[in-house]
Amino acid sequence: MLNQKDYKNVLIFRIGSLGDTLVALPAFHLIRAEFPNSKITLLTNSPVDGGIKAAPSHQILIGSGLIDDYIEYPHGKINFKSFIKVINKIRKLSPDRSIYLMPIRSNSQRLRDAFFFLLSGILKVRGLYPVKNCNTHIKLSNSNLYESEAGRIIRTIGYSSNELNQKLFSLELQNNEFDVAKKLLDVLHKPFIALSVGAKVAAKDWGSDRWIELLQILQDKLNGSYSLVFLGSPDEHERCESIVKNWQGEYLNLCGAINPRQSAAVLNQASLFIGHDSGPMHLASSVGIPCISIFAARDKPGVWFPYGNEKNVFYNEVPCSNCKLSVCVDQKMICIRSIQANEVAERSIHLISFTNN
Repeated sequence: MLNQKDYKNVLIFRIGSLGDTLVALPAFHLIRAEFPNSKITLLTNSPVDGGIKAAPSHQILIGSGLIDDYIEYPHGKINFKSFIKVINKIRKLSPDRSIYLMPIRSNSQRLRDAFFFLLSGILKVRGLYPVKNCNTHIKLSNSNLYESEAGRIIRTIGYSSNELNQKLFSLELQNNEFDVAKKLLDVLHKPFIALSVGAKVAAKDWGSDRWIELLQILQDKLNGSYSLVFLGSPDEHERCESIVKNWQGEYLNLCGAINPRQSAAVLNQASLFIGHDSGPMHLASSVGIPCISIFAARDKPGVWFPYGNEKNVFYNEVPCSNCKLSVCVDQKMICIRSIQANEVAERSIHLISFTNN
């Protein structure tokens, strides 16, 4: 029987885009530490809508040392040939250990995945077969928050949620990525606040009017001592330009201009991040800078909060909280629209002052 340190191939199954990948970083770090000598291959999809927020997992993880290769899992209109192709690749890989890092899945979805692995010649998949509370986030004791998705993931594959720490969220950025960031930021002459004003889901969008109001307050309070840097998808570039048009200081609009790892290197130099519940928010959290996050209450509080910045999250509970809606019409987005720009500005100035001291 092989010692786990001598396993040649480890296969990890994880689908999703930017935010989904970043909350799974602790699991990838723990797996790499457990199998330091193995070739780790990621079985993952490539999201179809493009942009930084929909960046595929392999684009985010290749270069980190956490994985060595990837196999693309079929997405969109799935056909028999595409599945057979993937199954053949997995059979050829013949992994010594397979690990299931999936989002919450129903029993029928897990059964389907088990059948897929069976066809691929794999009988045992760590984390696939249901364990207690694997499909839910546990309410934290003495708190109004729930277990984070990062904590749920590592718990379901045999680690303890207590193992979470900032180092486990590192993307292991490389010198060439910091070089790209430095070159881009050389045009700025002041420290900067990073912002991401877009959202993949309409119900998570605070609204351009709120962002314009926030920037006006920050401009008045900060007396031109900070620049702004916008990060996001290409389709958010024009929106950022309209939001920042009355800003009198310097700014840099990088929406669509750089990839996620380069964005993380840019964020590493920021004094503060302000943004929606989004992939860029988790990028900012991964580099350990102060993050102010503006949340809709469509999920339980705490599940998607950025690690280490839970106290800087704006989340208003309302009677319809945890609705899971992508578009909110009936309640007019009361949860996120009730968050006021002056509240966010006050917290931003406090964090900047604290950081500078």
